[in-house]
Amino acid sequence: LSLTRPRAGALEFQLGSEDAARPWLLVASVKPGSNGTRLVDLEARKILLKDLLLALRVDGGQIETDAPISAMVRAEIAQDGTPQIATGRVLMGPGSFVDAGDPEARITIDRAEMEMDWNAAQRALTMPFQIVSGGTRMTLMAQAEAPREANGSWAINLGGGSVVLAPTNPGEEALVLNRILVRSRFDPVARRLNIDQAEVAGKGVGVAMSGNLDFSTADPRMNIGMAARKLSLVAFKQMWPPFITPAVRTWVIERVSGGIIEQGEVATN
Repeated sequence: LSLTRPRAGALEFQLGSEDAARPWLLVASVKPGSNGTRLVDLEARKILLKDLLLALRVDGGQIETDAPISAMVRAEIAQDGTPQIATGRVLMGPGSFVDAGDPEARITIDRAEMEMDWNAAQRALTMPFQIVSGGTRMTLMAQAEAPREANGSWAINLGGGSVVLAPTNPGEEALVLNRILVRSRFDPVARRLNIDQAEVAGKGVGVAMSGNLDFSTADPRMNIGMAARKLSLVAFKQMWPPFITPAVRTWVIERVSGGIIEQGEVATN
């Protein structure tokens, strides 16, 4: 651990481990800028995500992960504490995420990469990202708009790019989704994410969804409703996230091989 003050108004911080099996490093600095602003630089190298969540008091023990994370962030902060400029890049993986209450609910990723850019005039954070997990690949653009009023909700939209979902059984083809549109709102006070509109489409696939994710209790709950017409069961299995009722998902994958959903609705809790 190192904390130094190289000159007036500046501060440098370094924390790391030289453990041969899993070394990591966190370096941060604050320097005076023009017109009373502060320049903040942050670099993280191979920090375990579970340790970071624990330090930030974000994770309540529901998720276990061994994924490392590296990041570089640079920001210019005004005198009132608002960010004027903020850019960065985050790399994560390889690693896995496991629901502590249901060990079968596991997600494994090979690599996740995200860039971010804050526009102070529009109060918008743009985040293009890519996630690779085996034969599954997601390349999308997320945008978050900060509320104008205190304690307001953030508008979070997702779109652009494409999603390639790996087949669930040998001999099946990957599912390509080239139309992704999600409009949602996050209430930081109620700790609730409301999905107002979600549309996913590709060749022979068209699905509409809505729902919410509630973080207000020690046991987060997700409620999702999905409606589709003429959806093949092969595509339905590929679109079924592995962390939602994994035992039922495995049973369906192993025992259902074909068919068409002419019209249907699905709700999960």
